[in-house]
Order: sequence, then structure tokens, then C-alpha cells
Amino acid sequence: MSLVTLQDRSMVIATYACCGFGSIAAVGVYMGAMISVAPDRRGDISQVALRACVNGNLAGFLTACIAGTSLYVRRCSLNYE
Repeated sequence: MSLVTLQDRSMVIATYACCGFGSIAAVGVYMGAMISVAPDRRGDISQVALRACVNGNLAGFLTACIAGTSLYVRRCSLNYE
């Protein structure tokens, strides 16, 4: 069995993508905190939770893309100097 190694750029992208705020656990923490602050708005908070999960994932993925692109641009500029 061969070992597969990741490039530095791939590890940076994966780190940013996995450490975002769009996970189900993060949405659960958000809902628990918001419901404890405003228990009468439980229905509204529950409706917003799915959109918050999707938007959190999108923000994390965009951050990963920008980090991967900036790492790639930095390496290219270092190679040409």
C-alpha cells in the first residue's frame, strides 16, 4: 500500500475548509445560544439555522479558495525572483 502525501497548498485549503462555522455542531451552538436569549423567537431561529449553515460553509470554502490562491501566487512569485 502506498502512502499519499498532500501538497502544502492542499493542506492549507483543507484546513480552512474544515475549520469553518458551517458545521452542524456550530449551528447547534448558535441555536442554543440564540434560543436562550430569545425563547419566544424559537421558530424564527430554527428557520434561519439552515441558511446559517449553508452561508457558514460558503464563507469557509471561499476563505479556503483565497488562501490557496494566495499561497499559489506567493510561491510563483518566489520562484521567478
